[in-house]
Amino acid sequence: MYVNFFASWCGPCNAEAPSIGKLRAQYSKQGLQVVGVDELDAPGQAAAFEKKYNNPYGLVAIDDSGVVGKAYNTVAMPVHVFIDRRGVVTTYRLGEMNPAEIEAAIKTALK
Repeated sequence: MYVNFFASWCGPCNAEAPSIGKLRAQYSKQGLQVVGVDELDAPGQAAAFEKKYNNPYGLVAIDDSGVVGKAYNTVAMPVHVFIDRRGVVTTYRLGEMNPAEIEAAIKTALK
């Protein structure tokens, strides 16, 4: 599983979204689930973000209060959390990741 904390106003989040969508499509048959957690956005912004980037996430959760983000120590965005099939976090990354870094983390989580 790949949990990506994002916000519509976050520049790196916008830059990563197309790659996240492509990698989700590429690895979904191997069991990858991608959850986007929209942090502290105005109502409707997550839906607009999803539409703008052709639905890069399989599921979007809205964390308008920041409670979920605090549990994952989201002091800035984006935050990337990759969880393996046993529920163990294999990669936690604060800040922007390039497509090759995201893909490497996905491969590790899918082992």
